[in-house]
Amino acid sequence: PRRVRASRRRVHHLTGPQMLHIPGQYSGGETAEYRWTQTKAELEVRVPLPAGLADGSVTCEILPRSFAVRAGEEAVAVGGELAAVVVVDDSLWSVERDGSRAEAVLSLRKAVAELWPRLLASDAEEAAEPRLLDGLERKAPTDKNELLRQAKERAKGALDGPSKAVQHVVEGRSGERIALNASGLPPLPVITLRKCTDCEVVLGEDVAAVKLLVEGCVNTTVAVNGKVLTETIELWQCEGVAVKIASAMRTVQLDACSGVKLQYARAADFDRCLTAGVFDLALSFADAPSLDGEVDLGTLRAQMPDKGLSAETDQFISRHVEGALLTELIVRLSNDFPTTEREVADFAAKTRMKSDKIDEVVQGMLGSSLGRELSGAERQQMVEMVKSQSEAAAKAQHTAEGTAAGRHLARV
Repeated sequence: PRRVRASRRRVHHLTGPQMLHIPGQYSGGETAEYRWTQTKAELEVRVPLPAGLADGSVTCEILPRSFAVRAGEEAVAVGGELAAVVVVDDSLWSVERDGSRAEAVLSLRKAVAELWPRLLASDAEEAAEPRLLDGLERKAPTDKNELLRQAKERAKGALDGPSKAVQHVVEGRSGERIALNASGLPPLPVITLRKCTDCEVVLGEDVAAVKLLVEGCVNTTVAVNGKVLTETIELWQCEGVAVKIASAMRTVQLDACSGVKLQYARAADFDRCLTAGVFDLALSFADAPSLDGEVDLGTLRAQMPDKGLSAETDQFISRHVEGALLTELIVRLSNDFPTTEREVADFAAKTRMKSDKIDEVVQGMLGSSLGRELSGAERQQMVEMVKSQSEAAAKAQHTAEGTAAGRHLARV
């Protein structure tokens, strides 16, 4: 069958906001004629079009080292020699309309997956490296001692810097009732409960703490009646600790804990719980018992025997999803964006072309005159090619790295 250069034809017209957001987008540049962004694998170039253009009056040519967009018979082309090579067969273009505005949108697959310092060979190279517009930049992991040193430096800077937060430590207490009220605390306290055993600690209603840390405590009850400004509590190496929460505590992080109880007065004050190496954790919500749940690494290992889950490196996230507490393993996308396998699958499904749109896309790619020259078998071959390409792109762009090292890098 005849080989069709899809890049030379109008693909399809779209109306309204387009494209699902893909984490891992980097900066490109902008000129009076176009603007562009990039991922490590693709370029997106947007060319504004004159108002009032008729359908079919826009053409685009994509070659391995250049592109050209023309709008109308007498319009000057926008484009030029590219800074590097693109894969023509994996590159597409379309016209997107939003009300009276229209843009030609080119999606160009890079021949080599790397960031480009400029789009056209004639452009000046940017002084700064392309910056990540979303997600998190991740460097190669360092050893544990270096990570601990960096964490301590960050904590010291947070406490001693312009924020004026002051650390307040309650340490080594046993069998006591400890009341923490605003009158006995510094302004903006970071409260740390450390190595307390068989104690009852009450955070008064007049307290406004920056953060609450519970470290190495055993058989201790912590009642949080006051405000925690960051709405965050962290527990580390705790056993048999019960935290009674009567204010907003959106994020709870637990590491190396067992037998902990998180007791919320209101489910609306909870958003997520991050755990690593945690056994027998119980979450309860007084106003919504149906949302109660448990997190236990032993149970999770039994549910995911093929993962080889580690208490030291693997992290989980528990959230309310569809009326129940759902605990999921945190993984990372190929662009280092932390997520879960469920969210990866949902996102990939949304990026696949619907079957009823495939023929519409093919019609635009072929163009009316060329389409009439193809046989039914050739047209069906084009349909299958586009569908296969859409499925492969959805899978490749959003593949989660499931190795132990990858999950460790995804820890929040």
